[in-house]
Amino acid sequence: LHQDASTALNALHSLMPAIDGYFDAVMVMVDDASLRQQRLDLLLAVRQICLGVADFAAIPYESLATTA
Repeated sequence: LHQDASTALNALHSLMPAIDGYFDAVMVMVDDASLRQQRLDLLLAVRQICLGVADFAAIPYESLATTA
């Protein structure tokens, strides 16, 4: 990997515990529409950051299943 890409992927990897913790502790799809939208907006921001590093959807699922 190019050094910048490697650094970016390592930074994303370091976010995994916080992201996992968010989903363990927070119900995103709550009844309160305003709160739900705020939480969805946060997830959208995280998604945009990830897509700024790589198009992870382009990775075939089969290759992920064999490395997990």
